[in-house]
Amino acid sequence: MVRINLLPPEIVERRRYERFFKYVYVAAGVIAVVLIGAWLLLGMQISERNRDLQSRQELANKLRAEADAFAVFEQKQADLDARKAIAAQALAGRIDWSRICTEISMVLPSDVWTTNMVANQDAGMNFAFVAQDSDDSPDVGLKTVAQTIVRLNDLDSLFDVWLKAATKEVQQVGETSSPQITFQLTSQVVKPASANATAAPSVPAPPPSGQ
Repeated sequence: MVRINLLPPEIVERRRYERFFKYVYVAAGVIAVVLIGAWLLLGMQISERNRDLQSRQELANKLRAEADAFAVFEQKQADLDARKAIAAQALAGRIDWSRICTEISMVLPSDVWTTNMVANQDAGMNFAFVAQDSDDSPDVGLKTVAQTIVRLNDLDSLFDVWLKAATKEVQQVGETSSPQITFQLTSQVVKPASANATAAPSVPAPPPSGQ
């Protein structure tokens, strides 16, 4: 069977192209759907990233506020440490009198006790002691005095311990008399190294002795 087309050639050509237009429209629609889907997906991802960024910024702000709050305590700790360092530096040159007194009480003979004690960081120490002379013998009592001087000189915190005066007394308690020797000592105190203490002379000159 022979088909005869009486339409002009330009119309036939135009209709032939029109048959491909629907495919073009379909392809354009598919592309549009893909682009719209991709745009929506990217928008969702961007929104999610923005929410994550906002959450992280809020967390960073919270941590920054906490850090600022702790900074006050850090500053106070730094001030406290600085004050401790200043106090330690100031106290480093001071003599520990309580330690010295404890050492003196530990080395005194059992029959010697202190009646007076005067301490000065520059002038040294002055002691007033009483020694029991149970036999009423000056030699025995003076041996106790000498023992006291030797023991005090052996302390690392004292040097130049000298006898200033010594007298014998009899203490009357009721009908009982107790012979005693009252004596006074002087001593220099070893200053801490930070106070630039001068060393004790090797052969010190004794102070004037009394009766």
